[in-house]
Amino acid sequence: MQLRTVSVAGGGAGHLRLGDSALSLSCGCSPPRQIELKPYEGAANTVYENAANLACVGSTPPLCVVNCLNFASPVHPEIYWQLGEAVRGMGDMAVAIGAPVVGGNVSLYNESDEFGTRILPTPSIGMAGKGPVLCYTLPTEGGRPLPLQADPSLHWEDP
Repeated sequence: MQLRTVSVAGGGAGHLRLGDSALSLSCGCSPPRQIELKPYEGAANTVYENAANLACVGSTPPLCVVNCLNFASPVHPEIYWQLGEAVRGMGDMAVAIGAPVVGGNVSLYNESDEFGTRILPTPSIGMAGKGPVLCYTLPTEGGRPLPLQADPSLHWEDP
């Protein structure tokens, strides 16, 4: 991205300068536990949240959505239901905000029979929008700090 990278403080979306405009990009997923319990609402919220990220930086309406659906084996009835409801929720919200789903991929069977484990459902999306260039930010020499939203001990083990 290099010289085309535009940074806007806050907003939750990245930007690439395209002439006098910016292509805004937002990616994300609702918490997997939410998707597990209420897949329709959780997946719809994922689409809505990314549209809101674009709106916060002036990129409305969204141009398109791509998705990545990560689930355990749909052989299990509850996983099959979660997958179907998540797709329905994503689709309904994408239609509601007028953003076509133009691509995606599916990763199924993410589980281990040996250990009796399954991943929680994680339908992730990427969304693009076009809007104004709000400001340019030059990179700082020392980089930017990485904020954590929890106790760091939950993420890393101390040596």
